[in-house]
Amino acid sequence: MRRGYSLLIVGGILLVASVSIAVPSIYALASLAESMPTNTSTKDVINFALNMNQTAIKESLRSIGIDVGLAFLGILVSVTLMVNGIIALIGGTVLVIIDRRRSRHSPISK
Repeated sequence: MRRGYSLLIVGGILLVASVSIAVPSIYALASLAESMPTNTSTKDVINFALNMNQTAIKESLRSIGIDVGLAFLGILVSVTLMVNGIIALIGGTVLVIIDRRRSRHSPISK
């Protein structure tokens, strides 16, 4: 009878973990988007980086790329955890209902 409740607890923990990973990742992407100029497209940034040989510009673009990659990885991990948490919550709910029905309909032996 405890397996359903443990799945519900694990599902809740996974959902909390996914939210705690997703919120900083989304905040990092939002702050990075606010720091970028609005009239610059990605094509302009790439062309500018390819035409310049300055190491500071290349390092700054590499740093931006790493930040964006880590933020998207965090969002991907949080979505995966969220889906697993929802599946665990559904499975735990089903098991709790099945266990309750079995305990109600079990024959009384004397």
